Amino acid sequence: MMRDYMKALCCRFETTSRRAEYLDRKVERTYRQLTRLLDEPERKLLLKMADLEDALREEACLNSFISGYRLAQGIQQELLADPVAVQL
Repeated sequence: MMRDYMKALCCRFETTSRRAEYLDRKVERTYRQLTRLLDEPERKLLLKMADLEDALREEACLNSFISGYRLAQGIQQELLADPVAVQL
């Protein structure tokens, strides 16, 4: 349940950089070039690898977001516990 909530938050606040968009286009172009060179069994294996890579990237992104969220929450708790620090 909490993981779904964090995933929804991540999607809401996620931004894509120009560099990420550029790299995504390059990956897609390279993938298309490679699939033209391969027979069907190799294409299926390549597709499986690409799907696993996407899942891994999504997992890493979510884990990074959760870590940042926990850090921000910890900082907020520290600030609330020390009213003098909030005045600085």
